[in-house]
Amino acid sequence: MTSKRYVRLLQVLFIFHVLCCFKCGDDYTDAEIKQPAITIKMNNTVYHPQETIWIDAWVSTSNFDTTERDSIAATDDHPFYFSIHQLKTGQTYNVNYGFNHADVVSSLTPFSDAYSCFYYINTVKGVKDANGKNLFRYRIGITPKETGVFLINFPEHVKFENVDRKQNLLSVFTVAGNNTMVWENCNGNVMKRNVENGDVFVEVQ
Repeated sequence: MTSKRYVRLLQVLFIFHVLCCFKCGDDYTDAEIKQPAITIKMNNTVYHPQETIWIDAWVSTSNFDTTERDSIAATDDHPFYFSIHQLKTGQTYNVNYGFNHADVVSSLTPFSDAYSCFYYINTVKGVKDANGKNLFRYRIGITPKETGVFLINFPEHVKFENVDRKQNLLSVFTVAGNNTMVWENCNGNVMKRNVENGDVFVEVQ
């Protein structure tokens, strides 16, 4: 083989190697792991102060790899996020922060919380199903300290199993503007939005 042909062969092999690397990189970048939706079940009846609202939730222990189009085992215990708010009657806002008006407990695993102005986020880690099912389970208790209408905000992609979200309770708490919910001022910031899929309203008398 002449030196020119040898150099040309090396160039072709180098270009092929670079193209393969880019292709591998694209495959890695395009890969997306999707978590399944958490299912929530709760008895949304009329509660009383110091009465605990129990929430049961569960989710599959498998995620879905959109590249391989196959289920894969979850690498974590699917942390579950939610926040609590309280509706108020007012001209400038109709929602305030509920973390001072309710206590939260988790009967299966410890939970953590974090304050972020409009949200006091409670995080609960899942525990594997005791009967061997491929599920992470959660059991959360919310105990309101006073009467009123509380808003429990779950992630947008949750699924509800026979849960009355009682969105009609919001109609009593009207507020000026184009949004149905306006939060109280927090460090000069005001959050406004409409009802989302993860919103559940609970009446406490």
